[in-house]
Amino acid sequence: MLWLYLLIGLISGFCSGLLGVGGGFILIPLLLLARIPVEAAVSASLVFIFFTSASGTLRHGYQGTVDWRLAAVVGLSSISTTIFGSFLTVRLPSSFLQAILGTCIVAGLFVLNRPPTPKAELAAVKAPRRWTVSQTVRWADRSITYPLNILKAIWVGGGVGFLTGLLGVGGGFLKVPAFVGFMAIPLRIAIGTSLLTILGSALVGAVSHWGQGSLNVTVVWTTALMGVVGAQLGAALLPRLTDRFLKILVNGLLALSAAFLF
Repeated sequence: MLWLYLLIGLISGFCSGLLGVGGGFILIPLLLLARIPVEAAVSASLVFIFFTSASGTLRHGYQGTVDWRLAAVVGLSSISTTIFGSFLTVRLPSSFLQAILGTCIVAGLFVLNRPPTPKAELAAVKAPRRWTVSQTVRWADRSITYPLNILKAIWVGGGVGFLTGLLGVGGGFLKVPAFVGFMAIPLRIAIGTSLLTILGSALVGAVSHWGQGSLNVTVVWTTALMGVVGAQLGAALLPRLTDRFLKILVNGLLALSAAFLF
């Protein structure tokens, strides 16, 4: 089965680097298809997510498509909730965990495709100054300025951190839609920043699962090895694709994963 695990790692890693997701929502369904128990798939996913996210983050940081302030707030707010989610994983039925993951993916689809309203945009601009700052990010020869709401970032980090520990997903499939649809962060910046925020919560979750004895070493090293390679390829391809194509691709992968899990 080594060749199959290597292929699964490569595919999931490529999507991770390209779309700013940890790859867990792709890796876990593929591992379940390969007859890996859900507890082992969740544990392997967290280790995989850590390495692929680190690989993709290096590339995005070099390209300049990372909001470091947003990443710091979301990352710090997710650590404690990740530990709590990891504690619950081995105490809940596998079918229940799959249903929760499928529901979260559908929620990500809804948030990503929610049309912006003038009221929401006005609220973002007129939010209290102590919670909102003006943020400018530059990549290549371009720059963009947008409002960054710190309170919303804390809510996103805490909520997605819990799901990271519980479901073995980096939460990028929720963070990217939340950054874009809930916080009005530009899509390219949302993708690069999402990968960076995944690192801390994935590491904490992986250590928690390792302590509970649910890691399958063979699955972990094969998927993580090829995931790192795939993440570099995906991140390198990102600047050459349009936002429209990226959004279509994210929607398609989320829909397929949700359909399989349900």
